[in-house]
Amino acid sequence: MSQSPASQMAAMLSAASGADMNARNQAQAALENAEKTACGEYMGALIALMSEPQAPEHLRFIAGTQIKNALGGTSFAIQDFKKQRWLALDGNLRIQIKGGLLRLLCDRSPKVAKSAAIAVAKMGEVELSAQQWPELCTQLHDNITNSTQQAGGDVALAAQVRQFTLNAMGYLCEYLYEADVNLE
Repeated sequence: MSQSPASQMAAMLSAASGADMNARNQAQAALENAEKTACGEYMGALIALMSEPQAPEHLRFIAGTQIKNALGGTSFAIQDFKKQRWLALDGNLRIQIKGGLLRLLCDRSPKVAKSAAIAVAKMGEVELSAQQWPELCTQLHDNITNSTQQAGGDVALAAQVRQFTLNAMGYLCEYLYEADVNLE
């Protein structure tokens, strides 16, 4: 029986962050290759791993960081390339990934919710700069106003949902400002 994409991604991220230098280099090269040659499947596997509550928390956190990194870069040319690559992905896959990230703002793990907040913000910057995902701000607002319901009445989890949703909004504002995105 073959491994699920989430399990395969967990194995690669574990090796890429492990102590064995050879295994780490091979895993990092495989991750970079997957991002470059099969970005949709790569992003899908990352969100699947993040959404897997039984997966190690640190790998779920790293998966969110990988999503953010797949959307940005150190130069304008790299950022633009990654933005165009993301926007060229199948619309249904993009919706699935965005929805998964929004749901992860409600995750019981603060590390996973924080990673989701950062990834939501970066994805929001990319999408909003292309006049996409206009419902994002409404969705974030709804997350805050309905946090108790989304947390199933768990007051502590509801407070965490509000915290990380507000963090996502703050990061989003920062990213939009840095990218000089005109939202009018």
